[in-house]
Amino acid sequence: MAIFLVTTLVALFVKGLTGFGSALIIVPVFALFMPLNKVVHAIALPLALSNLPMAFSGWKHLPKRAFISSSVSFALGIALGSYWIDDVPDELLRKVLGSTLVIFSIFQLFGGRSITKMPRIHWAEVFRLSSASFVSG
Repeated sequence: MAIFLVTTLVALFVKGLTGFGSALIIVPVFALFMPLNKVVHAIALPLALSNLPMAFSGWKHLPKRAFISSSVSFALGIALGSYWIDDVPDELLRKVLGSTLVIFSIFQLFGGRSITKMPRIHWAEVFRLSSASFVSG
């Protein structure tokens, strides 16, 4: 129990400093001790609630096109991921999560652009956001 509490406190501290990253810390550590689908169900509501203040204060700074493409991508990805997560073996979920984190990290390392700096909607970006939402869903 203590490892879950310490991990959550560290993750939320990092989120407080950077504005993101709590799930990137919590999910892998929790997944060491429980099935991944249970981890997602356990952290979904607390992380969503911790994101609300940032969402309400930051949405007005996001370009309208980016907001629309993000919303569609996130809704699609979360809906499909939520349905899928209970029907897929835990080992496959772990492989998909790990692959997604590695691919996203490489993308960002080699100059991936933020959606707020994109001049128009790119289908590759919609796919990337949907995939991330799907895995986190």
